[in-house]
Amino acid sequence: METPTQSTSVQETKPKMARPGIIIVRSSLDTLDFTVDDLTAWYETKHIPEVLATGGVESAARYMCMTPPYPNGPITYLAVYRVPDMNWLHTEECGFWKLPLTVDDRHGTQRCIQKLASFGTLYWEILAERTSEGHTVGECRM
Repeated sequence: METPTQSTSVQETKPKMARPGIIIVRSSLDTLDFTVDDLTAWYETKHIPEVLATGGVESAARYMCMTPPYPNGPITYLAVYRVPDMNWLHTEECGFWKLPLTVDDRHGTQRCIQKLASFGTLYWEILAERTSEGHTVGECRM
């Protein structure tokens, strides 16, 4: 008969099943001091390369909202980061949480990006994915 210690150690050594997913970040500008071009430059030249360099994110895509309230309201953007294994976010090796969220303004001063734009982040685990040919990629977990 297994002792509780043996049972626990076996469970701890089992590798976790990969949980593919995405991180979605919605952003909009909060100040006139920080323009659309500034936000785009920060994403394209600083933040996205840093995110991809963490090793746990396989791709990044950016989108601009094309439905109301744009163009009558604040311009809203979306960044989507594809993560092959959401378990990675809870590991010691994950550098995602350590990324600097700063930007150099036009005067060369480093500022916190969250004081210049609003961000909302959601973490999504994939349930199933279908191709245009009707093939299912992965399995539904509902």
